[in-house]
Amino acid sequence: MATYIVYRNMEVINCNLSSSYLTADLSQNAYIGFAHNLARYLDKKLPEPDELSGEDRAIKLGSEKVFSIIKQLEFYQGNASLAGHLNENNHKALNIPMNPPEIKGSLQHTIVISLDIAEPDEISLIDYIRKFVLFNRFAGGDIQVMADDNIKVYQNDKDLQEALKTEKGWLVQDATDELVEEAKNSNYSKAFNNFLATFVELDENGKKQYKRRKGWYFASLSGYQLLENPRKRIGVRVDDCPHAFAEPIIGLHELVYYRQQDFNELFWQAKMLDNSYLVKQVGQF
Repeated sequence: MATYIVYRNMEVINCNLSSSYLTADLSQNAYIGFAHNLARYLDKKLPEPDELSGEDRAIKLGSEKVFSIIKQLEFYQGNASLAGHLNENNHKALNIPMNPPEIKGSLQHTIVISLDIAEPDEISLIDYIRKFVLFNRFAGGDIQVMADDNIKVYQNDKDLQEALKTEKGWLVQDATDELVEEAKNSNYSKAFNNFLATFVELDENGKKQYKRRKGWYFASLSGYQLLENPRKRIGVRVDDCPHAFAEPIIGLHELVYYRQQDFNELFWQAKMLDNSYLVKQVGQF
């Protein structure tokens, strides 16, 4: 049975807004990572379930689902992620790194996380969730001190619907299917251009008309495609985990204003499919 954890009006500063070297945005992968980190933390802290329940651990890891209602999002000016350095042969020349700028920002949002928790005790669960948010980050950014009333736990759909009925903000919807359909008539480069670019056309009087597709579309990281089979490597952060080189998968997302609807259609989840790690809304898999 799903347990819903709501972080209301969470404020984050200096979070990373470069989801890949191809895009600068707040990726849904950041939310999946935050939810998975919380699930692993609770799995260590919560007591093991009773043997009669048939569960072998407190939380079913990998089943995390999450969506957010964004209230405010601000991009800071980008800075080089690696500092420039003097040329070895000409000490008057400065070598500028070729990597893209590091883009950070701040945001305020309400996060809704769905976890599969065995025999949850609401009092101890909320206590651990509060401790987690004090010592962890979101997308590399600092979470500002949150009031106790801004962290709630709900055990059924009806209570969650009631809790979210006054929320106002923006949701991220997966529009990759629209991109795929558009690309059937041309290619993905032109399809992206049709969604993201502003076009200049001349009307019958020769005046410029600026046009773009209706809607708030943006390119975003949608996962990673493995370039090789995972294997153990030397010098990695976690020695006992296999690693692999991968390349980013870029999809199309859209900002839509939040309204009361079936929230189960709003959740995002991560899965491994066809040698790829994909982040999509639950109904898109």
